[in-house]
Amino acid sequence: MEIPSPSSSSISDFIPVVPTPKVLATTPTVPDVHVPIRPRWVLYANVLVSLLQPLQYGWSTTQLNLTTFNNQEECDARPVAPHTCLMFPGHTKAQWTMAVSAWILGGMIGALVIGRFSNKFGRKRIM
Repeated sequence: MEIPSPSSSSISDFIPVVPTPKVLATTPTVPDVHVPIRPRWVLYANVLVSLLQPLQYGWSTTQLNLTTFNNQEECDARPVAPHTCLMFPGHTKAQWTMAVSAWILGGMIGALVIGRFSNKFGRKRIM
């Protein structure tokens, strides 16, 4: 018993012929290594904060150690000319430098320690 093969016209009557989309051969895209990275606003904010931090101690420290106001000869002269010496009478340059260094070290230790106290007692009570 032979099965008759369907004719092409009979197949198109029952099964719709749909063209398949052509698959385009794409090459994998590799990011261009020469494209510069665009900075975001977070980068600019972090740079700004890092540039403002030295103002906490840096400006005051440089003013205390400024040679115009910390010149041993001008401070030893009697009478001391106005606006030439900020050291108190009787202090040496080494004592003055130690006082400035202790002030900076105290600021660093205080910044490290105060967090525990403020967490324990509260921020407003510590201030």
